[in-house]
Amino acid sequence: MAALKGCEGKKAVIYVTCNGQFGEALPLLKKALEARRVQVLAEIGFAKKDVGDMNRKNELIGHIVSAYNA
Repeated sequence: MAALKGCEGKKAVIYVTCNGQFGEALPLLKKALEARRVQVLAEIGFAKKDVGDMNRKNELIGHIVSAYNA
């Protein structure tokens, strides 16, 4: 994946969005990043039903803050 050039050695929190089921999106993204030596610290998926859920949004923010402080 040429778009991932230059990310080696960095940390990441990954998330995906979808209308229903996530399928293989998170595992594929994580695998691609780890192949570029990116440390994936957290992963989360948001379905359409999660859009208004503040707990889910706060969960993502918490992962980002934790990753930043790591």
